Amino acid sequence: MRLIAERQATETSAGLAMLLVTLISAGAACSKTPNPSAPDPSRSPYIGKWTGVVTSELIGHGDATIVFDAGFKTPAVIQVTGHWNFEFADQRFSATGTVSGSSLTNADLFVLAFSSATVPCPGANDGTDVKGRSATVTVMGNRMQGTYIANGCPGGTIDLTRD
Repeated sequence: MRLIAERQATETSAGLAMLLVTLISAGAACSKTPNPSAPDPSRSPYIGKWTGVVTSELIGHGDATIVFDAGFKTPAVIQVTGHWNFEFADQRFSATGTVSGSSLTNADLFVLAFSSATVPCPGANDGTDVKGRSATVTVMGNRMQGTYIANGCPGGTIDLTRD
């Protein structure tokens, strides 16, 4: 009886291993990129690392990095997600967080929504507030440029290039 149970367990393990190998192979075969772990560039023109300058109306220039590492594309809409980092001379306003972006597939405008962070805000008690930022940018090839608002506080501009 013990031999039958061991044999069934071995066959079940072998069957599960074969199923796993088949699923991994099928996933790799469906990928349009030679490296299945790399982003598929045909899915979105935005996937990748974007670096450049963010300029606040109140505190000046800072370094900006946005990395879009996931997303999807339908015939009508492109949606991507990732993370962002802004570095300003005034460290109170340097921050990191998550970002999502979306666009209609036939449009040049791309809308970004950033997670909340401390922003300069003259109307607040100490001149700062925690707000999300949203940006409307135009993407032309590997360049993204536009303006952002800090949801009720002054915003600025963003100018990025895909690495």
